[in-house]
Amino acid sequence: MKLMNILVYFSLLFMGLSCNEESTTIPQEPYLEKYYIESGNVIMNPERGFYTYREFVSGKATPLTAEAVKGIYNEGYSLIYTVYYMPDFTDKLISNDYLQVIKANMEALRAGGCKSVLRFAYSYDQKHTPSDAPWDWTKQHIAQLKPILQEYVDVIYVLQAGLVGTWGEWYYTDNYIFEPKTEEDFIPRKNVIDALLDALPQERMIGIRTPGAKIKSYNLTVADTVTVSTAFNGSKMSRLGGHNDCFLADNDDRGTYNGANREYKRFWQNETRYLAMGGETCQPSSYSECYNALEEFERYHWSYINMDYHASVINDWLVNGCINEIKKRLGYRLVLLSGKYTNEAGAGDAFEINLKLKNMGWASPVNPRNVEVIFISKTDNKERYKVAVDTDPRLWYPKEIQELNIKLGIPSNIKQGEYDIYLNLPDPKSTLSENKEFSIQLANTDMWDSSTGYNKLHTVKVSGSKGNAYSNDVLKAF
Repeated sequence: MKLMNILVYFSLLFMGLSCNEESTTIPQEPYLEKYYIESGNVIMNPERGFYTYREFVSGKATPLTAEAVKGIYNEGYSLIYTVYYMPDFTDKLISNDYLQVIKANMEALRAGGCKSVLRFAYSYDQKHTPSDAPWDWTKQHIAQLKPILQEYVDVIYVLQAGLVGTWGEWYYTDNYIFEPKTEEDFIPRKNVIDALLDALPQERMIGIRTPGAKIKSYNLTVADTVTVSTAFNGSKMSRLGGHNDCFLADNDDRGTYNGANREYKRFWQNETRYLAMGGETCQPSSYSECYNALEEFERYHWSYINMDYHASVINDWLVNGCINEIKKRLGYRLVLLSGKYTNEAGAGDAFEINLKLKNMGWASPVNPRNVEVIFISKTDNKERYKVAVDTDPRLWYPKEIQELNIKLGIPSNIKQGEYDIYLNLPDPKSTLSENKEFSIQLANTDMWDSSTGYNKLHTVKVSGSKGNAYSNDVLKAF
């Protein structure tokens, strides 16, 4: 009968289950196995997806409020592009008033549930000169910004290098070499990157405008990419991702690849598997049509993109029906496939969980992320326990199935009764870890508990002690 159930299940699976189907449970003594259903919905999650744009110009900047950020969050955005234009400070220190605007925005992000795609620059169009500041001033500005970057790293998703050129886009410039070619030409820009790497905590990445800028700044070859063995190790190279602000404009993305250099394209294709990648479009073209856009998003492992620009490109995606696919797959999309659980649980016993999940997105989570198993009593939600799971979601790469084998201990003094089991993927920072807006929702039906930010896996009945005392990774009350 068990075999027949399994065959029936897989027959249904391949015929296509609707999103309203319930998960399938199959007893397998001494375990119970469940198969879960992927949601067909767009799932809003932290540190991924479309972002909306906000700019703050020195001398006339009004800071965000928590209410404004909550409104943006409720519109479906977990990311806000916050760019700080500083035309008043090209030859002086940043004023305290302007620094307070930056801090106020960071506080609003914390309270409102969003994170920042962050950039600093000096000029917001080509008519406003100088386009940037001399290095001696920029160096001091980065030193002024460092305490803010350190204090509010929790709400920084990624820092784009900025600071050089109009819009901080590393092109039109008054104080750096225009269109640099050699490693020597890139030294002044490398100074900016190195100062930012020092100012930003090690667990965050910096986006550089072109692959050539990273290659030339650090004397790399196109073969010197970050790999699975060097990813997320805290080194400079493992922290330098990319951003493309003319995505899908043409075969070269308006100079992004230095004349459609295939080697530069291959460099980004390989690197972005392990690094933050995003940006914006800048003009409609045949390259931005849905069929090619979806391929390019996947090829370069995109996690975030501007919803506000370019409007014609975004509208084309809406009209031609690929916008929801993009919304679903930007960054990570974690789908739980199955779970196997110890069939009987008793106080003091070991309890085993085996989970299989697949990342259906275009990228893995690029910032640190905790994973926890939580037990909550069905009759008293104050009776709750949790244990950390030893895994790193940054290594949950696209299209790969991850298997989590978890063995935990049931406390000897736990109250008997039924307990719901949850998987929690909270932000690791204490300022955000209890905030459900910053926890990851799995892309499954009937699983997300919106009141807690936990993903419900299973329900188990815990009986009294049989005299066992399993002592490893015991659930802790919280």
